[in-house]
Amino acid sequence: MEKTKEGQGIIMGISKSPKKFLIIPILLLIISPLVSAQDNKKEINHYLIQARIKYDNSKYEEAIEWYNKALELDPSNKKALKYIKKAKDKSARVGKKNEARQTKNKAAAKTSPMPKSKGMAPVMPEILIATPALKTPEPTFEKPSKETLLLEDAVELGLKNHLPAQIALEQVKLARLKEREALRGLFPQASVRWEESSGRVSSLDYAGRDYHLDLQHPLYHGGELQYTWQQAKVNLKISQENYSKTREDYTIELTKAYYDYVRAIKNFAVQESLLKDLEADFSIAKKELDSGITTLVEFLNVQSKYNQAYYAYLSSENAFSLARSNFLQLLNLDEKSSVNVKVDTEMVFRENKIDLDECIKLAYENRTDLKINELALKAADLGGKVTKSKLLPKVDVTGSVGKSGEVFTPGNIEMRDDWFVGAKVSVPWGPNTMEYSYKNEHQAPSLSAFQPTLNETHSVTMNILDNMESYTQMESSEVARQHAYSDLIKGKQTAASEVREAYFGYQESVIKVKNSIANRELYQKEIAVTKEKRNMNEARTEDVVEAKVKLASEEVNYNSAIVENVTAIAKLNNAIGIKNYFK
Repeated sequence: MEKTKEGQGIIMGISKSPKKFLIIPILLLIISPLVSAQDNKKEINHYLIQARIKYDNSKYEEAIEWYNKALELDPSNKKALKYIKKAKDKSARVGKKNEARQTKNKAAAKTSPMPKSKGMAPVMPEILIATPALKTPEPTFEKPSKETLLLEDAVELGLKNHLPAQIALEQVKLARLKEREALRGLFPQASVRWEESSGRVSSLDYAGRDYHLDLQHPLYHGGELQYTWQQAKVNLKISQENYSKTREDYTIELTKAYYDYVRAIKNFAVQESLLKDLEADFSIAKKELDSGITTLVEFLNVQSKYNQAYYAYLSSENAFSLARSNFLQLLNLDEKSSVNVKVDTEMVFRENKIDLDECIKLAYENRTDLKINELALKAADLGGKVTKSKLLPKVDVTGSVGKSGEVFTPGNIEMRDDWFVGAKVSVPWGPNTMEYSYKNEHQAPSLSAFQPTLNETHSVTMNILDNMESYTQMESSEVARQHAYSDLIKGKQTAASEVREAYFGYQESVIKVKNSIANRELYQKEIAVTKEKRNMNEARTEDVVEAKVKLASEEVNYNSAIVENVTAIAKLNNAIGIKNYFK
């Protein structure tokens, strides 16, 4: 009854206002082409998106088909015309390259002892290494021995190519040479001397010759030489620990870049799979719209989700390129020619029982930077002892033994014994130094002395204000010791802070992974239920698309969470200073 009354009211309204009734078909005639044009525009946009996806994936023939569909609706579409030309050009280039490869493979197959296989094997481009423009000595960069690099392989390769690690290793070699030099200072110094002389005296020519073995030994230097040697040994250990620290820092940096790359690969695969999946849903929504099952608004929502997925796909592709570039740069590999370098994308969620206090204790005992700080403090202590020893008396002994002789020419030189022994005592006296020296010498006969000569010499010297540097060095060594002690305390605080940060980061990653696993299962069930409901006309395609987008988003969250979990374990191991302590 209500519908009848409503219909009667409409008819009465029309009969009373015949002009208004005539306006309605006129409006329909005007709006109808606009709606049609709007639909065509959205369909063209869909074709262009599909074509661009195929084009970006180097599927140029399929891209041309999609662009042609767009041209059927809009023959003057500039974007379609432009990219058809580009796709044809690239397709032609790819065809020429494939023909060249086939020719090369056929020629190689004739000479190769390897058995023939069906189909053409792809030609793997050679992996080249980026060599920085450095002067002598040029570093040698290693090449990856296999295409798929595990993390351990990547670290090993990267360390061989890592210039700071190579420099740190050279510093170890330098420190070892200095240690040997300091050790050498504890032993006597010896030199062999040979002299030939000639000249003229009182209109007579003469010739002379002498050869000697000269010796010098620091008998007592107040412990300065021993402390210097011990300090050099400590500095050698510091350089070795610095080398280890350089390796550790690089390893944790590369580990992060490695798993960032893995995450980018997985996220790109998720977005690519989602886009292909939504393509089918978009087609279904288009058919539903054409058959009147769904409304234009619902179709536009599906199209909007599809467009968002496409932009997410492009974004993930960019993220993939950046992550790969960063990873290869850390390996010192050339990005353009290292196309075959791949990584292991398998990641396993690991949950460990970790005690924070135990981790801090392990860090204090094992961290390389704390070992360096402790050694630096020890070196500073030895430096102070070296400085103090310079204020103590020093005793050096010297000597020489050999033969010498002179004769008027022509004549034979008669070689006679020639030697001396001596000692020197130096005693600091405030900023001054008092020196006493003794020398007992036997000189062979010469042209001016026809008989052997025995000499005994005693001398005392007072050097005024020549020892002020020792007091400056004492003050400097004390400042260096305080600085080293401060670095040790600060290092322990930093170690504890980094352990806590890594510990809580790991705990957070565990929670994220578990939540993401639960959400993935929920969204997978939601998709299955929504699909069943759509089959029974109880849900719309828009609902299915929404569920798939939610699952893809959660897949991305899961990839991030699992990467955070793996890198958090690596950071925690690095923070406590023990490699692979937590698995």
